Formats: sequence, C-alpha cells, structure tokens
Amino acid sequence: MDAQRLAEQLFGDHMPANMLLLGAAYQHGCLPVSARAVEAAIGLNGASVPKSLAAFRWGRAIVNAPGAIRWADIPPQPITTFVSATLEEAVALRAEDLTGYQNRAYAERYHRAVKAVTVVATKRAGHPEEPVTRGLNSPPSVIAAGPTDSEELRLSPGVR
Repeated sequence: MDAQRLAEQLFGDHMPANMLLLGAAYQHGCLPVSARAVEAAIGLNGASVPKSLAAFRWGRAIVNAPGAIRWADIPPQPITTFVSATLEEAVALRAEDLTGYQNRAYAERYHRAVKAVTVVATKRAGHPEEPVTRGLNSPPSVIAAGPTDSEELRLSPGVR
C-alpha cells in the first residue's frame, strides 16, 4: 500500500498516511487492541481527530475490500519488490533508501554495520552470504538507527 500517495489522494495531504497504515495493520490482526480502543486513543490525542479516524477506517477498508481504492477513484499502484542477485546489490539499494530517508551519513553507518557482520560471517562460514548477513540487510532502519530508548534501558545493567 502506498500510504502516502493514498493519503494525499483521499485527504489532500500526506499526514494521515500513518493512520492508514495503522488501520491496515489493525485489520490484518497485528494490533493486540480493539478498534474501539484505537479510535478512543485517536480521540484522546486531539489532533486532526476526524481526519485521523477517517484514515484509520480507510486503512481497515482497503484491507477488508481492496476494491475500496477504486471506490475512491484512485488508480492502484503496483507493489514492487527488489530481489537482489547479490548481497552487495541489496546493500546498495538499502543504502540509497536510507540516504533518501535521512542522509548519506546514516546510509554509511548502515553500510559499515553490514560490512562488519560480513567480515565475521566470512571468517566463520567461509562466505559472506551467511543468513545472518542477509538478515542484517532487512529492515535497514532498525539496524541503522540503533537501539531505542526503551531498548537502552532494558540493556542497561542494574535497571529493572
């Protein structure tokens, strides 16, 4: 789902894109809460409540009835994926995405992390295409960004 494009088509701006995705995630069963709870939280947030509720509901509708996009007179975009022939191609593509997402330094940080794991995988397994190296290539934002604040706390000694 191209949530940003869909949000722009439905609501005139990209801001409701995350709510569209939240609705889709809910409809796929990925959220351990009820729709009523999500909608109550949206209301409590107080920011763009009608638009956010509509986007959440649209996200659910699109999963439940993929033809809903046609009802909105929005031509569907094909979903494309990249299957690389080599690890280097996949890393280059991810680095390009990270540069667009944040900046070149962010992408280089990611590239260095993959390179370090590749060196270890090559020493241990004899080749860089070790599954752990492939796994490191996805999702890049989690690896490049490092641990979250809650993860830092969890990993800190003496913090419970």
